[in-house]
Amino acid sequence: MSAPSPSDMESSPRPLPGPWGSKGEDAEPREEKVCAVCGDRATGYHFHVMTCEGCKGFFRRSINKGVHFTCPFARSCPVPKAKRRQCQACRLQKCLDVGMRKDMIMSEEALRQRRALRGQRRLAREQPEGLTAEQQELISILIAAHRRTFDSSFSQFTHY
Repeated sequence: MSAPSPSDMESSPRPLPGPWGSKGEDAEPREEKVCAVCGDRATGYHFHVMTCEGCKGFFRRSINKGVHFTCPFARSCPVPKAKRRQCQACRLQKCLDVGMRKDMIMSEEALRQRRALRGQRRLAREQPEGLTAEQQELISILIAAHRRTFDSSFSQFTHY
C-alpha cells in the first residue's frame, strides 16, 4: 500500500478528540441544558426534571401554597421564556406534564434543617481541626527525641 499523498491528507477529516476530552480547538462546546417547561437555560434537575431556576421556584411555591390557577383561555397557552408569567395555570400544568413531582418538594422545616446542616459542614471544612492532647504529647516527645539525637552544630563537618 502506498502512503497517502499531501492532497489526500488535506481533505481527510480531523481526528476526533479522545474519550478523556480535549480543551483544544477540536473540543466541541458543551451542550447547553434547556428547561423542559419554558425553554430557558436550565440549571439542573429540580423535582425530577431539567428546569431553570424560575420554573423550579414557581412549581415549589405553587404546590406549597396550594393555589388553584384558572386559565382565561382554553388551557393551551404557550409557555416560552418570554411569556411564562402570562398564564400561571398553563405553566403549572406544563410543569406537571413534563414530569415535575410534587412528592419531591421538601417542607420548609426540612429545607431549614438541610441548609443548617450544609452550613455546619462548610464551617467544619473551613476550620482546621485541632490536635488532641494525645497527639500534642506525641509530637512533643518526637521533637525532644529529635533534639537529643541531632547535632545541630554540624561538628562532624569540621574536618572538611
